[in-house]
Amino acid sequence: VLRGTTISDNLMYGLRYWSNGNLPEDGVGVSTELLLDNVTVENNSKGGVFLAGYNNAQYQNLTMTGETEIRNNSGPGITAFVQQIEDSEITITGGKIRGNKAANGAGIYFAYGGSESGGSEITLAAVTIRDCEISGNTATGEGGAFLSLPRHTIRRLTFENSVITGN
Repeated sequence: VLRGTTISDNLMYGLRYWSNGNLPEDGVGVSTELLLDNVTVENNSKGGVFLAGYNNAQYQNLTMTGETEIRNNSGPGITAFVQQIEDSEITITGGKIRGNKAANGAGIYFAYGGSESGGSEITLAAVTIRDCEISGNTATGEGGAFLSLPRHTIRRLTFENSVITGN
């Protein structure tokens, strides 16, 4: 949980948060949870928030409350990365993702597989974007608002009560 802070002007990602572990004996995947409350992540060189699940992190949840904003980063506002686990789920709730500039996927960039650049084929079970504003993000390539890597599948993509404009 991060509250009431600004993360800015870093040479890499403003915030990199991950889980890393092996499957527990019951076989249920590990969960990555991050809450940003009244947090600003801005002007970072590689991107805003890198949410990563390595080695069986099956569920990733990023919740942004209050006036949380991810803006003006020179890279994706949010990169959600899942490594080599089928049927993972990613949920992003709340906040504003605006004015980010990247080669691809300036607002939200979903990367999964064997590496950040693609790796093997993999399927995400569900991606949910809820109560979120994604606006004014610019990509020189593809995906001003959103990009998923080729050779990968998202079975269910859901946008709930969200505004996506000017990307």
